[in-house]
Parts: sequence; C-alpha cells; structure tokens
Amino acid sequence: MAGIVIDMRYNNGGAPLGLAGFLTDQEIQMGQLEYFSDKTGTFEPEGLREKVLPNQNQYRFEKMVLLVGQACFSACEIEAYGFSQVPGMIVAGQTPTGGVEAETARGSFSLPEGFSLTVPTGRFTLPDGSIFLEGQGVPPTLRVPLDEETATVTEDIVLLAGIDAVLKPLGADVTPSGAPTLASAAEAEAALNAGAAFLEDIARETYDAATLAKPGEVTYTVPLADAEPMIWGYVWCAADKATVDSNFENIQLKFVLDEDQVPTESFSTLEVESGGQICRLIYTSLSEWPAGEHHLVTTAVFTDKINDGTADYEPGDYILKYTVFVKP
Repeated sequence: MAGIVIDMRYNNGGAPLGLAGFLTDQEIQMGQLEYFSDKTGTFEPEGLREKVLPNQNQYRFEKMVLLVGQACFSACEIEAYGFSQVPGMIVAGQTPTGGVEAETARGSFSLPEGFSLTVPTGRFTLPDGSIFLEGQGVPPTLRVPLDEETATVTEDIVLLAGIDAVLKPLGADVTPSGAPTLASAAEAEAALNAGAAFLEDIARETYDAATLAKPGEVTYTVPLADAEPMIWGYVWCAADKATVDSNFENIQLKFVLDEDQVPTESFSTLEVESGGQICRLIYTSLSEWPAGEHHLVTTAVFTDKINDGTADYEPGDYILKYTVFVKP
C-alpha cells in the first residue's frame, strides 16, 4: 500500500475521537480551555489540557495525506488538527478548515420574539500561548490553487492532489549526494545467493511478455524504504546455450547509473536453466543508496532480427528505465 488519504473536508463536527492516536506513539498536545476572569483581568485555564493519546494499536503508512476544507468545523477541526500533528502528515486543501473553535457553553442567550444569540465566551490555546484553531483553522501544507481555472473543473482536484502526493514516493525530487555503491563480482554473487531482490521485484509496475518482446521503452518506479542491496541486471533466455551465444552476437548492452555509463565489465554473468530454457543473467548488486531519486537505464540494442528458438524479435532498442526513490 502506497499510503493513506484521510478526507475531513465535509464534516460538521460532533465528538472528537482522537483517531490520530492510531498513527503515532507520541502524545499530541491540543487546546487548553480558558475563560476570562474579572477578578484577575486575564484568561484563566479551566480543567486540563486536551491531548490525543497513543492507541495501543499502531498503524504505519509510507505516505499520509489529510484533506481539509472550510466545511470542516467544530469537532471535525479538532480531529483534523490531531491528524495534522502526526509526523510526516501532508495536509492538502484549497483553504484551511473553518476556524470555528471558540467555547460558547456560557454564551447562549434567549432574546425576545423567539430570537437567540450565541457568542464565544471561552478560548482554547496551545502550549505556546497561540490561539487554537479559532479564526485560522488547520492550514494546508500542500495548497491546491483556488482560482478561475480550478473553480470550473468537474474533477475533485483536492482529492486528486492528495492521491498524487501519496503515490509520489519518499525521496522524489531530492538530489542524492551520490550514486549507490557498485558491488564487486564476489559481492554481487553473495547478494544474489542471499536472495537480494531485483529492481523489478520491488517496482510498482509489471509488464506482460508481449510488451517486453518488442522495441520500445518501459519504466519502473522503485521505492526503497531502506538503502538495501538490490540486483540490477539483464536476462535473456533461449532454447539452448548455442542459441543464447548466437543471440548475444546481435545484442549490445549499455548500463547507465545516475547519468554515468557503467562498463559491462563491471557486471557478472550467470547461466542457469529455467523452464526448459537456458538463461543468461548479466548482473551486479547496488547498495548503500544515498537518499533521493536515482535513475538507472538498461538498453539492449538488437542489431538484427533474433530468434530465441520459439519467437522472433525485431531489431531496435529495448530500453528499461528505473527510477529508484530512497527514503530520506
């Protein structure tokens, strides 16, 4: 699961539940109720400060987005504020929440002719003394434009922005300090034998055989939570070893890592039988990935038509592009 989107845009309140406690193991400081004292001439606290306490059951997501808007007010804002304080939470919206969080319990008045009046008589403050929510709401950290163009669209652009933010891996748009470490032949063999995953194994995309069997470009999105060793390579299978050898007379490989070409001599070669065919794997292992966005390209140029013993492959460039995102 890439992440979670929590939509709090259309909720007129009720009773806050402290649901943010499922997403963090830290207490979240909320508002302290205060009333003005005629005796002291200042606002005095009433009761204890509200808090969101960690729940015994904890859940973690790689990306979290909270959607907010003006139709969220009262207890909805309290709940939204709690979510907004969860580390890593992205708050998306065109506007803040309603900003309606003053205390009115002592400010309800009945007037003649059936009229009534409600005014705030208490306030909530945060530990730093600032006003809690009233008049400002929960502001977006990812602000979706509110203009003539967005006002006339039929799509839910706030939701789409939230989904886009969730799907954008951690490390995106971050320039890494350098390339990952290229393994020696012995290190690559050890990583392969230890079960290190191939880049394709972690990628969000998968492709059918028909797509991969024709010239063109396919892309892979590879999010890495940790700078774990990964296998980067190219595999070709044919009916027998003689056919593999013959095919490779017309296959030219090129490997590029973060814009630098890696010599094919830096890669190891392994031939194994799989599914009744002989497969040649040209591979290496990459480890110690610096945080950020890495770009790898494997290009197999077929200089002539190739037959692997069962099917023909047209000449051309067969390009595999990997964008590897390493969590900062």
